[in-house]
Amino acid sequence: MKRKLTMLGLVVLAVLAAAVVPLALAEEEAAPEYQSEKNPATVDIFSSVGIHEQYIRGTNEKGENLDVKCGIRSTNLVTSTTFPTTSMQTRVAFSSCTVDGETAAAATNECEYLFNLTAASSPATATLKIICPGAKEIEFESAKCRIFIPPQENLKHVIYSNNEAATPPEAVETFSITGLKYWIYNGCRGQTKTESKTNGIYTDGLKMQATSGGKQVGFWVK
Repeated sequence: MKRKLTMLGLVVLAVLAAAVVPLALAEEEAAPEYQSEKNPATVDIFSSVGIHEQYIRGTNEKGENLDVKCGIRSTNLVTSTTFPTTSMQTRVAFSSCTVDGETAAAATNECEYLFNLTAASSPATATLKIICPGAKEIEFESAKCRIFIPPQENLKHVIYSNNEAATPPEAVETFSITGLKYWIYNGCRGQTKTESKTNGIYTDGLKMQATSGGKQVGFWVK
């Protein structure tokens, strides 16, 4: 009798374990979420954070670096959003920019960023899609050099952390992107022709804060 009870107990434990494993896997594979303390909320994203250097780096025909640097990048949601959500689409703006060290104008031409959080990413990570209307692009232009960023998708990676010590809590968004497509134009230093390249590097660090009902509220990505 004891042997039968023991065997029955083992069967019950096995069934319970089988039920727990799929649940654990489902939780593990779930994408992180953008989360706001209150709904609906608008998220403001702005430079810069700590020691994060921000630039878009391309290369000329000689393999020399040509950098676009901007003192400020800011974005905000097109409309208020109900959280949690696994994706966000935002406006984007640049100011105080240089191209290869020369003062440059920046035009975003109504282009927007779409962030899609990646399932099972830890820390929370998103891919970036650049969306532009019609044939428009993001443009950086100095007196000597033009570098344009066309629409593209699945750019990796944008990484998130949370500053829960802030009042109210806020998130930090860190761009660590490689493989960025860009146009470099004839006339840039070391460049004798206009060409499209795919070796761009995009780095940045920004704060993310949420506002609901005219007041700042807590915001997390987890």
